[in-house]
Amino acid sequence: MILKKAIESSYWAMREEGLSALIASVNGEGDFKALEKRLGEKPKYTYKATVRDGIGVIPIAGPLFKRANLLTEVCGATSYELVLRDLHGFLEDDSISSIVFNIDSQGGEVSGCQELSEHIYRARQKKPILAYIDGTGASAAYWIASAADKIFASKTAIIGSIGVQSVLSADRAEGEFRFISSQSPLKNVDPATEEGRSETQRLIDDLAGVFISSVARNRGVTDETVLADFGRGAVFISGNAKHRGMIDEIATFEDVMSEHKKEKEASKLGETRGVKAAKEASRSESTDHILARGVAQERARVTELFKTCRAHVDDQTLLAFIEGGKNAKDAAFDILASGSIAPKSPTPYKEDESLKGLSSVPIDSPSSNEDLVALARAGGWGENEL
Repeated sequence: MILKKAIESSYWAMREEGLSALIASVNGEGDFKALEKRLGEKPKYTYKATVRDGIGVIPIAGPLFKRANLLTEVCGATSYELVLRDLHGFLEDDSISSIVFNIDSQGGEVSGCQELSEHIYRARQKKPILAYIDGTGASAAYWIASAADKIFASKTAIIGSIGVQSVLSADRAEGEFRFISSQSPLKNVDPATEEGRSETQRLIDDLAGVFISSVARNRGVTDETVLADFGRGAVFISGNAKHRGMIDEIATFEDVMSEHKKEKEASKLGETRGVKAAKEASRSESTDHILARGVAQERARVTELFKTCRAHVDDQTLLAFIEGGKNAKDAAFDILASGSIAPKSPTPYKEDESLKGLSSVPIDSPSSNEDLVALARAGGWGENEL
């Protein structure tokens, strides 16, 4: 009875009726040979991840096992390893915006469940992850669901059963002899004895402690809250489970998909607006920078004109130089070319409307004729031209 022994040697985060049904199905199938007969037909794998509108949907149904086996292939069971593979596939696919776990399971094997839960919890940092419970989300199935960002459930969903159990057989084959090293008296201790029961209970309690702590972390509550409010192994209809904080919303699966799609579209719209705003801000910053540089250059040009020309021309001529966009070198040549190079006494200054804002420009002492000639020559004019 290979499968029966495999089941008895494992620990299960699973409801009693689910575990009993699993054992009964194994007993009725007569191990692998009976199961292999079913492979004569093309196997229809119930484990299958799908995509809808950019949302990855991963089903978690039936008994849950760490690794894929004949039960996961032909009996509607689910493998943690295959779920994890699909999860990482969706995380790496840029076309998948979010992930939904569609859950209907009474639980399964403890081994591998915590690891899958941890991967789901960490994946929340990369993409939105929801869990939807339709039918049953008990024990290991709830452990997995708790790792999602939010848990949704149908009105009649059964939720909870937080705990661990093990089914052991005290029967031994007649004539079997077993020897255990004297240094290891608790190795393979007989569960039929008081000492054996105590050791088995200790191990199961330790596993349950990991279960409880993981659910508490995933749901953002304390271990004490899980122990006090999450049923101590009991199960609840979704309305009661929501009241206890075990789930977030009651809805249909299509409601969840529709809401997820809206969030995706809103997120995309927000990203588009954010990019547009960033571009406009960048453009505005660039414009401001160019404007500031232009103002500084114009201020420097006007300042140089004042320093160079004010001692040689009247205010109207100086204003004409400014408005005409001339620089100091061009203005110096114009003055020299006109023959008006003798220093003159500056006229009393009257503020011109066109010069408002420039009164704070520092004015040095009037330039000499020699300075004017030097400036003109610096502008490219030769001695003969002057």
